Amino acid sequence: MATSHTAGPWRLNLRDPWIIEDAKGRRVAEMRNDCGPTAPTRKANDERDSICRANAAFIVEACNSHDELLQACKLALRDAENHPGTH
Repeated sequence: MATSHTAGPWRLNLRDPWIIEDAKGRRVAEMRNDCGPTAPTRKANDERDSICRANAAFIVEACNSHDELLQACKLALRDAENHPGTH
């Protein structure tokens, strides 16, 4: 049996916005070290950190939307199968 992912909804940690946590505040993932090595300048590090935070926010949004999007895809597929040639 496959291991299941951590149940949602997920959110960003309010103090450290590159940490993704579940609804109970348990850490699910951390993006800080996934955006590359420390950059040679402060500006480059700030840009890297902004990208990490944006990636974390995108992951949270995508994961929290998954079930709704999957249901919409299933409905669209069923509609297409029931009405061939109309789409």
